[in-house]
Amino acid sequence: MSAPDIGYRLRFLREHVHPISKPPYSFAQIRAMLADQGVTVSDSHLRALFAGAVRNPSFSTLEALAKIFKVNLGVFSSDAEQWNEVENWIVSTSSQVNQRRLATARGLRMRQKLIAQRDTITLPAPTEGKQL
Repeated sequence: MSAPDIGYRLRFLREHVHPISKPPYSFAQIRAMLADQGVTVSDSHLRALFAGAVRNPSFSTLEALAKIFKVNLGVFSSDAEQWNEVENWIVSTSSQVNQRRLATARGLRMRQKLIAQRDTITLPAPTEGKQL
């Protein structure tokens, strides 16, 4: 079994590997991060790379993309087993992160409900000489 083409792997990484609180990187952001590493690519070339239309990207481009997505350069090799391990780990980790996000959101909603309920409770005004 052969590994998926580089375009698929890049699309997968773009979709799943990005800061938790932000959407996937835009092509403009990826181009800027590549430029920060001394790799210049046109927008059309980058899009073709992600579409799988570029069969043999340069080593420097792949190396820079591996750094951007924080993966081992071997992810772009023809080793299907290595890719499958990385893909499964990313899917598993993404699932765990999403479950934590949901739990946090549920906790925040519950807290907001409790605060709203607390704010609607009216306590009797204290009277002199009496203790509650």
